[in-house]
Amino acid sequence: MHIPKTAGSSLADAFCFTFDHFIRDGHLPQNNWRQVIQGPGSFFVSGHFRYEQVADMIDRPDVYCLTVLRDPVEHVVSHMRWVKAYGDPARAEERARLSPAFADMAIRLWQTPLSDVDAVRQVVGSPSEHMFSSVQTKLLAAPETHQDRAAAVASALARLERFNFFCAVEDLGPAMEVLDAEVGPLEPLKTTNTALIDDAPDFGSAPVAAFYGDFITYDLELYAAAKARSRERFGL
Repeated sequence: MHIPKTAGSSLADAFCFTFDHFIRDGHLPQNNWRQVIQGPGSFFVSGHFRYEQVADMIDRPDVYCLTVLRDPVEHVVSHMRWVKAYGDPARAEERARLSPAFADMAIRLWQTPLSDVDAVRQVVGSPSEHMFSSVQTKLLAAPETHQDRAAAVASALARLERFNFFCAVEDLGPAMEVLDAEVGPLEPLKTTNTALIDDAPDFGSAPVAAFYGDFITYDLELYAAAKARSRERFGL
């Protein structure tokens, strides 16, 4: 279950070996992975799924399921930079394949320093309502809990325990040794899918820190608890 901007592309690359079916970006409409895996043989499927979309797979005893979480501050900045990078005039052809709303946001962010939070707010709107808001928690937690932080975090943590494996991005080095032993051999982990821009918010500024902090109120709590559980579980 590839939560966006949590090294999922790099992790998928590490699994590029002897599967009968290897499917990336399973969330895209053209990737009918459920039909593909009905037949015999081994498979690897990765995608930006909500928990509900793959809950049946996570509970299957013959399927090894994993996900990775990321420090929420790094996560929201990486996510915004990734969207902003699509606004680069040199990427007009790629941008044309995006939804109009997403493409417009990318263009406007491209023209906006991420430390100029008043201008960023004009582009992305209210943190509580936006696509960048507590993404990790909301992809994992039951939808009916999303309006209550404590309930959403508790739901996400309970669901994480159903995965065979989860860890934090910064623990992927030692965690890869565990994965290699359990489901390997894996290819070496490489960095992929970076935003290729240098813009980063100035968190030394109180208004900047407060603005981005509003995007990650759920994820901060989830991440702290999940990282502690992961490190204890895998001896990291």
